[in-house]
Amino acid sequence: MKVSKSAKLWIQLTLSVALLFAELIIGYMVNSIALIADAFHMLNDVVSLFIAVYAVKLANSTDHDPKYTYGWQRAEVLGALINAVLLLGLCITILAEAIPRFFNPVEIENPQLILIVGCMGLAFNVFGMFMFGGHGHSHGHGHSHGHDHGNSNQIESRAGSVNTAAEFQQSIIQEADTIRKKNKAQLSERSPLMETAQLSYDANDDLEAGHNHTESGHNHSHSHDTHNKNHDHDHGHSHGHGEGAMNMYGVYLHVLGDALANIAVIATALIIWLCEFKEKYLFDPIISILITLLIIKFTIPLIKSASFILLQGTPNSIPLDRIRASVLKIPGIKGIHELHVWQLSDTKIVASAHISVESGHDYMALASEVKKVLHNHGVHSATIQPEVVQTGNSSAIVLPDSQEGNTKCLLSCSASCEPQLCCPPNK
Repeated sequence: MKVSKSAKLWIQLTLSVALLFAELIIGYMVNSIALIADAFHMLNDVVSLFIAVYAVKLANSTDHDPKYTYGWQRAEVLGALINAVLLLGLCITILAEAIPRFFNPVEIENPQLILIVGCMGLAFNVFGMFMFGGHGHSHGHGHSHGHDHGNSNQIESRAGSVNTAAEFQQSIIQEADTIRKKNKAQLSERSPLMETAQLSYDANDDLEAGHNHTESGHNHSHSHDTHNKNHDHDHGHSHGHGEGAMNMYGVYLHVLGDALANIAVIATALIIWLCEFKEKYLFDPIISILITLLIIKFTIPLIKSASFILLQGTPNSIPLDRIRASVLKIPGIKGIHELHVWQLSDTKIVASAHISVESGHDYMALASEVKKVLHNHGVHSATIQPEVVQTGNSSAIVLPDSQEGNTKCLLSCSASCEPQLCCPPNK
């Protein structure tokens, strides 16, 4: 009988919670800081699995709150950040408790219990690897380009490709790092992200600028490049030897770290149980610190990646100057300003811009050309605001203290509301 993805996640979550409480209770019973540290390591996986299970629930929900016009696309990123910050705080607590034990070793009572729990943890990790087997073959990362903001298809596709807590965390880290990597190629070269974007655009050369997109109570009647879900196609590029291979390498490092933590706990229990030298109790704080450092190693990148997304940072792989220069080469466009590019989630990049258009030109055609430029740089969702400029209008003159191609905004707010603008004009 085939077990569903949701059922597998629930099974692993239930077993993880049971093992978490077993390690915590026994760890405090026998005064083993190493076992408590491993329990917090397990807490990391429990929270990640809970996020994955909840993501599946959101994806299957038919109730969409109109207040959340982008759906729940940042739910997993927010959950990952909360998980990572909580875990980092617990790591500091463990370190604060472990360090004094080097000076005042605490006798470990009943190391046999530690051995049993450590073996249970190792068996659980082995069971998880077999139950959720095929790690290296399940990460197709469909990258479907149907940007339906009103539902949770993004979460569904991401949660559907996650088999373990390690994969869920690593997917956030790896996807965000891939998007944020600095583009060191020359102008004539194309990055893999740009090649992927071009493939997606070539399959849709007949994209219509300014089409209406209605989904769950919100309308995008402006030039918002959110492909209609009727052509929500999956390009199926599985990144088998590139991003996918790197992602799986990170996943296996995480799984290996879990197994090593269990082995370290088992070794500590055996040393304390079978050895007689007086320094044997020092192995408990030593192992706890090693496990804590291992947790921190996986936690810091998660905090950085999730924070960068939530702060709406411009990915380093997106060359704003190059985008601006390409847009200005389009005949009929006199300038571009208020250009913003940010990450909606770890896999989606969004952009907005104001373009100054010469009167007499077809704005829809110009908007389509602008979107081609954005597609070529991996941006598949954009809002473009047109500002029609009469020939010879001084309003369109490039500002002397601005970047090349920046023009005055013809729809600017009054001076009283300038402090509230997202990008106040240069003084």
